[in-house]
Amino acid sequence: MLRLSAAASLLAVVLPLCFTSSHGQQCARFENGEVIFEPFPDSSTPVISEEYNSNGLGAWYGMASGFINTVRTGNLPYDQVKEVLNATGITESLLASDGGGSESEGIDPVGLLQELSFWFASIIAVTIIGGILATVFLITGCCFWCCRCCGNCGGSRLQEDKGYHPALMVVFSVILALFTCVLLGGVVLAYFSNQQFYDSVTNVGNVLNSTLDEAVQYVDDTLGEADFILCQYNGISDQVLNEADDFADSLRGQVDFFKEMVYPLLDEAVSIDDDITTVERALSNVSNVTAVLQTQGETLRTMVMGLHTALTDLSTDCALVAVPNLPCDQIPDTSEIDTGANFDELPDVGSELDEVSNALDVDILGAVQMGNDTFNTQLRDIDDDITESLNSLKSEVDSFNMQVNDAIMDVETSINKVAVANEGATCDGQIENVGQIRACITDYWQYVEEYDIYVFAFGVVFSCLALIVIILVAVGIILGVTGFRKYTPPHERSSISNCGGIFLLVAVGFAFLVGFLLLILSCILFFLSTPLLKICQSLAGPEYELFVEIVDNSAVWGGSILGQYILQDPNIPLPISGILRDCSNDTALYEAFKLDNRPDFDLSDVANITQAIPDLQSIFDEVNIAVNFSDDSFVTGDIRNSLDDFKNSGVNTVNISAFQQQIEAQLVTFDISSTREQLMTLRGTIDTQCGNVSQCDDLISDIDNAISQLDAISNQTVMLQTQVDLVDQGVQVLSDKANATVASAEEILSRTDMILSDLNGAEGFEFFEESATETYDRVVGYVDTFENHLLTSIRTELGGCEPVYRIYTYLHNQLCRAPVDGLVGFWWSLGFCALLLVPTIVFSVIAAHFYLRMKD
Repeated sequence: MLRLSAAASLLAVVLPLCFTSSHGQQCARFENGEVIFEPFPDSSTPVISEEYNSNGLGAWYGMASGFINTVRTGNLPYDQVKEVLNATGITESLLASDGGGSESEGIDPVGLLQELSFWFASIIAVTIIGGILATVFLITGCCFWCCRCCGNCGGSRLQEDKGYHPALMVVFSVILALFTCVLLGGVVLAYFSNQQFYDSVTNVGNVLNSTLDEAVQYVDDTLGEADFILCQYNGISDQVLNEADDFADSLRGQVDFFKEMVYPLLDEAVSIDDDITTVERALSNVSNVTAVLQTQGETLRTMVMGLHTALTDLSTDCALVAVPNLPCDQIPDTSEIDTGANFDELPDVGSELDEVSNALDVDILGAVQMGNDTFNTQLRDIDDDITESLNSLKSEVDSFNMQVNDAIMDVETSINKVAVANEGATCDGQIENVGQIRACITDYWQYVEEYDIYVFAFGVVFSCLALIVIILVAVGIILGVTGFRKYTPPHERSSISNCGGIFLLVAVGFAFLVGFLLLILSCILFFLSTPLLKICQSLAGPEYELFVEIVDNSAVWGGSILGQYILQDPNIPLPISGILRDCSNDTALYEAFKLDNRPDFDLSDVANITQAIPDLQSIFDEVNIAVNFSDDSFVTGDIRNSLDDFKNSGVNTVNISAFQQQIEAQLVTFDISSTREQLMTLRGTIDTQCGNVSQCDDLISDIDNAISQLDAISNQTVMLQTQVDLVDQGVQVLSDKANATVASAEEILSRTDMILSDLNGAEGFEFFEESATETYDRVVGYVDTFENHLLTSIRTELGGCEPVYRIYTYLHNQLCRAPVDGLVGFWWSLGFCALLLVPTIVFSVIAAHFYLRMKD
């Protein structure tokens, strides 16, 4: 029975790895026996951007940050942070399950406070200086108001009338106006900085939701890439099935080709059985009739010899009769009386008949039917094996595909359960999906938004404090300039001009108070924002100092935190800073997160596809496609022996010409009818001429005897001629059939040998072994190519983690940098306004001397 392992069982053990993905993209194609994988589809458009938008205040924030970095150079107090973490036991709790973490030690509060004070020294110093300036403002303002209450506010009211006063008034008014405009700019900067802080805090909910959207989109894109690889896997699977179908079709086609050779041969074997039977009958008839002819021919010869003797005696007796003029010369010439054909010279066909009879001892029809049944059984076994193997292949493919698709479906279901925001999700109980996270953001952040408006209003109020001074100064300048008369003496200045001077003095009084408040708030915010700014800067890339020094420092935690929770081994370093740097270059998820170190994510198991199936080579080595078709496969040994016996029977060498020579020869050499008629005429003549002569009576009696012999010879020749005709028919059959039938037998035997040679040789099923090898190599080539592609895709392409970097950068910008920049810009703007109040006060007092009505 044909074991068709190479047709399908060979391919059934090959990994059943669409040519188009679920989104309609072409993912793989096959050209010239090679598979070509299409690149991954483009990722979705990002929901968020890692670009930071400072709303045009980047330079202003940069100045403020530069001031802080100048005051507090260097990094955060990482050593002190490590001491606190170690003392609190946090490092133990994070890696306690693996015995990691450094052993906690007692903390020296005094020493720690001293070390921290060193770090905060410059910040505290600048804060104190700012407080001193605020105190100076406050004391100076109190003095100014006290003087005002005593009527001496603004200095002496005496002023000489000099010609250059108008020019000085213009110069100081312009200078005061310029400082006022700059002060207004500081107020605007403070307002926008406060607005940024407010917007950044209010927008936290949207930021978190956008981040979740980006994360969900990243997961969807990664699943899409995995689906793309699955599509490529399905393409390989389909191609393997196509290869199996093509191979099976090729085998079936070759089987059909051999059917077209064998079935006509069997038909000829059936036909030659009839021909051999015909030849055997002809031989039998010829053999039997030949014996009869030889016996009856001898009888005829005896009879002809008797006639010859009788005529000779008749001639002698006629000459002795004493009757004149007897026509003795009319007696037939005995030299012509003889037999023609010599049947003893006919060839003996007995041995040929025996051989042909032996050939017919075999039931050729039955043997042919048996051979036909055997061949059909083998062919049916071949077809059954093909069908069974293909069904087995498809079953294994379907089973493996179902496992792969079920596994992917389970992953997608689990991810969707977390990633899909279900409508109506609430922030109750354990957080299990994105919808609940969004609900929690909405539920809790509304309280922050509710109170953030008060913070914003507080910032606006402080921003607008300087506006009081600006308005008073602006009104004073406008009234002073419009009321000033060039040629009017100082003691006669108009009420409008005098009112302008009073406004400036009032502005000065408020300026001291506003300056005090602005400096106090600026110092407080400076002290608070400086550590926040340093923290934000330490979280920024590409250095990521906070991660490098604290979070990623295995000496702090006694191992790697992410190594423990992602790779399940704290001894494997997995720094967040390294992940972010890799993700900034869109490194694949597998490489960025070092998943090759995770025990259950070893790519050697993922990529070694052949481990999931039986060993291909060992199964292929067991394949035995070649079927040893024997003599009994279709033309049985009995048929071959029968045909050999017939071929070697010599029936084709029977001397047909010898038969034809005797058959064509005359039975007797004389004409029986004319001889009898001649004797009858002679008898009548003698009877008439002799009368009553006794000798004549004897002579007539001899003539009657000769006539009787002629009649017997005539009857004998008739009988012989019948037998001769039978021999002639048999010989004619032998002449027509013997050579052709022997040639047919030889051809059947020759074609049988040729077909068997073809079936068992290079033209037959050996060809399928080679074809199976080629198919095996090609299919394994597909699998190897996919393995390499799968490894490369997972290591370098699948899940490019730029979205992780984008999410981190976006969160850093929106939750850290934006509010801190707004806070820093706000106090920097307030401090700037407070410092601008000094020249504003000075020039307001000077300008007021040119607006106020002086004493005479």
